[in-house]
Amino acid sequence: VEPWVEILTLANGASRKLPLPVRPRSTSILEIAWSPDGRWLAYARSIGPVSATSELWLTSTSNGASVQLTDGTKRERSPTWGLDARELYFVSDRGGISDLWSLVIGDDGRPARPPRQVTIGIEMTRAVLSRDGKKLAYTKGRTASNVFRAPILEGRPVTWADTTQLTFEDAEIESVD
Repeated sequence: VEPWVEILTLANGASRKLPLPVRPRSTSILEIAWSPDGRWLAYARSIGPVSATSELWLTSTSNGASVQLTDGTKRERSPTWGLDARELYFVSDRGGISDLWSLVIGDDGRPARPPRQVTIGIEMTRAVLSRDGKKLAYTKGRTASNVFRAPILEGRPVTWADTTQLTFEDAEIESVD
């Protein structure tokens, strides 16, 4: 199924579907941000909402052309635009800890230079700039999960007292089999 965004014009009620590119292993589209000039939709794509990696994309609202901004080897989410729609801010763990980064976007939607780190050591999870570009609101935290083992008991339900914790690190476990 091809993902799409429906754009509704409030003035006249007209709507249109804007297809987003289909990507193998990239099933979730997250956190869409419309550029201030209306030309671009920026969003994150990943294999799921809790995936350890994601990639940033831009799609033109006029012709549907899409540009992949980051390579998907890091967790890059929460795109938010600067005042002039030339700078896109995003949260990334590319520096080790999740912080705010920025990309200057060229007229063709491609990055004009490598990403620039804006904050250091904040452990952000989401971020958004105010409309005037003078304030940043963000959430802070880390996702940690561990693996536990529970027996299947006959005659009674399993409780926490029956479980054994198998991992103790500050890690993010995506799935077990």
